[in-house]
Amino acid sequence: MTSYNIKDNGMNENFDKGLSPGKDSRAQQPGPGRHQATAENRRMKWTKEVNKIVMKCYIKSDPSKRGYRKRMMEFWKVEGICDVTEQRLADQARQIKTNQWLSAIYRDRGV
Repeated sequence: MTSYNIKDNGMNENFDKGLSPGKDSRAQQPGPGRHQATAENRRMKWTKEVNKIVMKCYIKSDPSKRGYRKRMMEFWKVEGICDVTEQRLADQARQIKTNQWLSAIYRDRGV
């Protein structure tokens, strides 16, 4: 058998404490799970009526010109439906166009 002589160089002192070097168990934040079920964090239901308003704001904002998202957001705020980000509103308009939800909405209304 070979006997190794391990010198203490200060690197092994945290292993007997159960922590990795640089970790402090007091710094960890206790708390609930990742997703809380509160009224503030519930997802918004994008109904047909709300999607119609999204597209109305989109069309009024003249998307062929630069800065249409800011204009669309201003029209959205006037409608006063709910608070969403400019990015989320633009994403919803894109989804409506891509998935052709608008044509389905108008078919349902008989227009």
